[in-house]
Amino acid sequence: MKKLLLITYYFPPCGGAGVQRWLRFIRYLPAYGWMPTVITTTEGDYPHLDSSLCKKIPKDMKVIRTRTPVLHRILKLIPSEKGKSYPYGSLKTERGDKLSRRLIFWLRNNLVIPDSRVIWNRIACNAALNELRIKKYDLIITTGPPHSTHLVGLRLKKQLQIKWITDFRDPWTTIYYLQNLRQNIVLQKINRKLEKDVIERADLNIIISQSIADTFPDGNKQVLINGYDPDDFFNIETLPSSFFRIKYIGKLTEGQDVSSPLEWLNNLAREKNIVNIEFSFIGTLPAGDEYERGYSYLHIRNVGYIKHMDAIREMVNSDILLLLINRCPDNKGILTTKLFEYIGSRSYIIGIGPTDGDAAKILHDYNAGIMLDYEDRKGFISKVFELYRQWDKDQDIKNRSDISNLSSRNQTRELSKILDDLDCIQPVRR
Repeated sequence: MKKLLLITYYFPPCGGAGVQRWLRFIRYLPAYGWMPTVITTTEGDYPHLDSSLCKKIPKDMKVIRTRTPVLHRILKLIPSEKGKSYPYGSLKTERGDKLSRRLIFWLRNNLVIPDSRVIWNRIACNAALNELRIKKYDLIITTGPPHSTHLVGLRLKKQLQIKWITDFRDPWTTIYYLQNLRQNIVLQKINRKLEKDVIERADLNIIISQSIADTFPDGNKQVLINGYDPDDFFNIETLPSSFFRIKYIGKLTEGQDVSSPLEWLNNLAREKNIVNIEFSFIGTLPAGDEYERGYSYLHIRNVGYIKHMDAIREMVNSDILLLLINRCPDNKGILTTKLFEYIGSRSYIIGIGPTDGDAAKILHDYNAGIMLDYEDRKGFISKVFELYRQWDKDQDIKNRSDISNLSSRNQTRELSKILDDLDCIQPVRR
């Protein structure tokens, strides 16, 4: 059995999308001859907690949890900001934030690179060195975001000349929340230099989409998209409802505008005299955003953050799932974990984003839904009304196409081939 050392900041009991990709990989990798060991954090700056995900960690797998400096504790020490959390997926302050919070965010934006989780790097590197002294590993993998974790791999590569793979779930310097940020130009140049060093020095860079891979500097790159775990959907019953259920599941982040589709839905319900359209938010909304009001022809349901399996049930029990691609430059490669779980639910997906992007192609290839342009009001209303009429006639609008190629077991098999191929060559020395 070959041995793989995975270094990841986000890992259960951390919740949210960031943990799902490798939580699925580590489950199936031993079947393909690879035994992972994980180095991760304890009580880090997590977007959410979901202890139920810990049950998916293989019992015979070694998990090394290190102490973790966290900045959200500093925010809680500021009296005016008590209860506020550190940002996840955003670097902007909110309306009504106090001067103390704005100062902390300014310091983060202008003095910290590549991200605030870099304060864990020394601890993570020492933990990895200690583990590598007592056990031989064939490969090291670092996964990001946070992309600061890749700097741990870079240091280990320089010190030990061990084979090292990066895994990019998102862009680095072109990630959506940096594109609209007025960041110090010197900091931007340093960040791009770090990105270039990592991509060049890694033996291989695994990247979640081709479009993102194309934006990175030159290096050894290979695309491996996400998938879904069929076991998550096993035996989940689709319950009937008197409402036509449209849902957005996940966190609303910068560049994701839900107000337009809500307005279009409200107009459709008013014009067609439809009284049973329900729109649900399953996840977290930006502070200060209220959607219960202003859409009087819709039934608005705001559930908040829920455990992963509860979110899966919500997906299955939907008639339409709304996918929002962040509106920003270089967004064609955005492939969220949510997209593949949406597909796994077999509920119809309406995406709003680049119609020539990677997500649009996947929706088309697996007959899972449609991607519409940000301004395509007519197309959105037409598709929703078409599906509503089919639903109203008790017609099946679930996707019955073969989606098995996107299963996590299949994706892990593809990953194992990549690892096997790299294991057969000498590590890159530059």
